[in-house]
Amino acid sequence: MEVVKFIVEKTKTGYSAYVENLDGGVVATTGDDLEHLKLNAIEAYNGLMGYLNQKPITADQIQFCENN
Repeated sequence: MEVVKFIVEKTKTGYSAYVENLDGGVVATTGDDLEHLKLNAIEAYNGLMGYLNQKPITADQIQFCENN
């Protein structure tokens, strides 16, 4: 199973997350809390995968990592 690693940053209004180095560019999203961030990350990532005719991911394929 493929795991997609999102870099997560805490913001003043919630959280932001992004994935770099994708064939089609960068996927970025925000959320008020980690639950919404994960839902938005799935939607954003799968939107790009649909555009690229690639397989979508599910919630269990997302890993959040802190930005160091």
